[in-house]
Formats: sequence, structure tokens, C-alpha cells
Amino acid sequence: MGSLTIQVYQEKYAQQICRMNFLITGGNFFCQRKIFSKCEWTEIKNIWIGLIDEVVVVSGAIEKMSEAKEEVVKDFAVIKRLAVKPGFQRRGYGTLMLAKLEEEARKNKYKIIMLDTDNSNLAARGLFLKNNYEKIEFIEKQSDNILFYKNL
Repeated sequence: MGSLTIQVYQEKYAQQICRMNFLITGGNFFCQRKIFSKCEWTEIKNIWIGLIDEVVVVSGAIEKMSEAKEEVVKDFAVIKRLAVKPGFQRRGYGTLMLAKLEEEARKNKYKIIMLDTDNSNLAARGLFLKNNYEKIEFIEKQSDNILFYKNL
């Protein structure tokens, strides 16, 4: 087996990304068709993928935060869709992708990076805490998601 290469997403990997996210999420909102010809995941900009022998094993994206007034969030980036293919998890690929996304955030002059995960995703929570992300406690307990952030 070859080594991991992280590169900018290319359209030719769309089906692999959709299949990977379909497996990870149990087939929920990531993929619109069972034939995996299109998924909303690939509509995100600034996507990065990690390949081993032309197989996508990890993916992630970084976007400017856009949910509040521009002057409040101009220095904030959000990590989206960080995922590691089943069978390749617990090998450090998530950590490598997270480091790449942080590097891209720094290049784009972001000062804070944020992400969220499902409260039950213990592996993701551990990954973020291990990489010096801080958990934000919510007063409102209606969401099953946990928000993390890190100063860059």
C-alpha cells in the first residue's frame, strides 16, 4: 500500500467521496442518488482529499464562516465534512487532514477555525481535543452537535 498524498479535490473523485460519506453516515443527506453520480458534498469549495493509490481515504474542506455579520466573522473559518473512510480510520489520516486544513486557514489569514460534530462521535471529539481544539458548551441542549474552535 502506498503513502497518503493530500491534494486539492478534482471532479474525477466525486463518486469516491460520495460513496465514502454514504458509508460513514449510513446513507443520509450527503448523497442524493444511490448511483452516487452527484452529492451535495462536492458543491463545497476548497475541498481537500487524501489519496492512497488513487483511492480517496480522507477528505475535508474549509470555508469562510458566513452565518453572522461580516465584521464579526471575517477572521473565522469553518472545517466541513472531515471524514476518513472506514477501514482507514485510526491511522492518523484525520490528523493529517486536519493539519492541512489548518495550514490553508492560516494561508487565508483566518485567526480562528471552528467545526462541529455529532455528540455521539467519540472518535471525532477525541481527534479535535487531541489537536488542541476547545469545546464550546451550549446552554441550549436541543442540538446533538458539539462545537469546537481553535485559535490559529
